[in-house]
Amino acid sequence: MYALSLSMNGIYEDKNGDAISGLTILLLGWLGIFDGVLAWYANPCLLLSLVLLFKIPTVSRWMALAGFLMGATALGIRQMAVDESGSQVAVTLGAAYYLWWACFLIAFLAAVGGHGGDD
Repeated sequence: MYALSLSMNGIYEDKNGDAISGLTILLLGWLGIFDGVLAWYANPCLLLSLVLLFKIPTVSRWMALAGFLMGATALGIRQMAVDESGSQVAVTLGAAYYLWWACFLIAFLAAVGGHGGDD
């Protein structure tokens, strides 16, 4: 699912319909912190959740939950900077975002559902 989200459109500019792919968001999303968006930083949480799934399921659950909550900060995105001068454009989240965000729920459920081994 994660890999599929990278190939899909994650953000659309409302005015002209231009799209930004999930892969581009993965590469540049860390810059969102300058606009108060922490969603990109959920990616390391997902990675840790998956690495710890069979070793420390309790921590895996917490990492997936933390990532899910950080990922939710993207739901507040209504505008995005497009250049160094701070010009903003109205944006809408695309299918890639929702697919990516669902990865955290699946990681959490895997850890809760016993697929993560014993605590």
